Amino acid sequence: MTITPRLLLLAAALTAPAPAAAQPAAAPAPPPRFDSTSLAALQWRNIGPFRGGRVVAVQGLVARTRGTAGGDALEKAGTALVARLDALEEALVQKRVVDGQTVINFPQRLNQYYVYLRSAIDASDSGTTDGQQSRLAALGEDWARQQRTAATLLGDELAAFNRLVRDRNIPAVVVK
Repeated sequence: MTITPRLLLLAAALTAPAPAAAQPAAAPAPPPRFDSTSLAALQWRNIGPFRGGRVVAVQGLVARTRGTAGGDALEKAGTALVARLDALEEALVQKRVVDGQTVINFPQRLNQYYVYLRSAIDASDSGTTDGQQSRLAALGEDWARQQRTAATLLGDELAAFNRLVRDRNIPAVVVK
């Protein structure tokens, strides 16, 4: 019988001492429990409206008074108010996203950040991460700032616009 290199390799493999048994890995620590109280304050609600009645009403008043006595001041105030309302809406909602494909074409807005964070938390098996908690806090601060802006716009600034309108005996814009 001729000893070939292949046969020598097989003999060496069969006579080699068995490798030491691998130590069993320590059982992984259980994932931290999710504390649902951290999200208890979250509620779903539509933060639109999309180009709702107040903007349209202000634009209508501006258009009706264009070219009349004192209409220039009303147009200037109304145009500025509409621009600030549009900016607020743009900060809250991305209006140009129309389907699942156009999401990548336009920057996300506050409502989309909340939706994404909620889905990431829901999909997690190990509870919320520190990063998710931090992001939720940052979104909460941003939302509070936007609410203050909305309160100012729909409060004092709309009231000032309505005073201009009232001085010209035109029905005012009413917040319902």
